[in-house]
Amino acid sequence: MIRQSKQWTLILLAAAAGFGSAPALIEAQERRVPDTYKATTVNMSPADVELKADVIRWSNDEERGAAIAALGEADPAAALRDLPTLGVVWRSGSAVGHSIKYAHRAPIAGGGERITFVTDRVIGSTSFEPWTTGDSASDAALSYSVIEMTTNGTGTMSLAAEVRIDADANMVSLDQGAHAPLLTEIRKEPPPYWASAAGQ
Repeated sequence: MIRQSKQWTLILLAAAAGFGSAPALIEAQERRVPDTYKATTVNMSPADVELKADVIRWSNDEERGAAIAALGEADPAAALRDLPTLGVVWRSGSAVGHSIKYAHRAPIAGGGERITFVTDRVIGSTSFEPWTTGDSASDAALSYSVIEMTTNGTGTMSLAAEVRIDADANMVSLDQGAHAPLLTEIRKEPPPYWASAAGQ
């Protein structure tokens, strides 16, 4: 019985290779390791909410350009939803994630990274109470969200910062102005245990 089982296994593998399916099967079994960042909300309501961003892939120049073009549309949220999803932003206490459509990172002086995300929905839009800074003049009424943070400092969101677009460089950033940071305790999480085991 064991010998017969091995024979069938060899036959199936040979058939898969003959049809060109083996590479696809192997690729399907590979697990991508996300880059995970966490931050905690501050100087706003709700405070002490943890945000977690799982980034599967970072935007290349062409994808950044597509996201910037989407932000210029009459309905930017709908245009963003047509773009590939590069990761998800989660908030503690909620099983609903926000799709990342623009993901960029760059080194900064003194070490660390500046991370910028654009999501196709407003962070906190599924909450019972709207997210606010308490300043009606600064709570931007956008249909999407931009998050910007540094891994050795603080961060902010488009909730209280002006979105700046550099179409020539295909870059999105936030101008925090005089507003206090909205994100603190920013850190990059170590890779999951299975990623470390796979690399051994």
